[in-house]
Amino acid sequence: MSVRIPDTSELIPLLTALVGKDLTFETGVDALTPDEVEQYLTLFVSDDDSPLMLAGGDKSFAYLSGAALAMVPKGRAEDAISANEPDEDLLENYFEVMNVVTRAINDQGGDHVRLIPQSSVVLSDLPDPVKGSGIDINLDGYGTGKMSFWLF
Repeated sequence: MSVRIPDTSELIPLLTALVGKDLTFETGVDALTPDEVEQYLTLFVSDDDSPLMLAGGDKSFAYLSGAALAMVPKGRAEDAISANEPDEDLLENYFEVMNVVTRAINDQGGDHVRLIPQSSVVLSDLPDPVKGSGIDINLDGYGTGKMSFWLF
């Protein structure tokens, strides 16, 4: 199986077009662990359902990107970040953002991948990731969050 973690030159145009906001990235930051972002985790699998890559954002990235995608005020995202109960609408938007990341992976020319949403991901059923990469992402007018990728 052949996939690689997308780099910012592949992610910037996709995410900028999707959320309609200027994005700035800081690469080379430590990756979060999959356990830290379990609620916001997505799994990318091959056509034969072999796990290839995990990706996820922290709570800030999840709600900020979900709000930016829906063009709702950042205050709603900030409320969701500080709340104990999830904002299901913003989370649905976030998982759509992560679905678009699939394109950056598939455009690399390696194995075709598809997204398995967080609700179907059971970390204990997966092999241990072998490589992680973190990115801090600032969504203009919304704020900053972190996205991480892990290969198997």
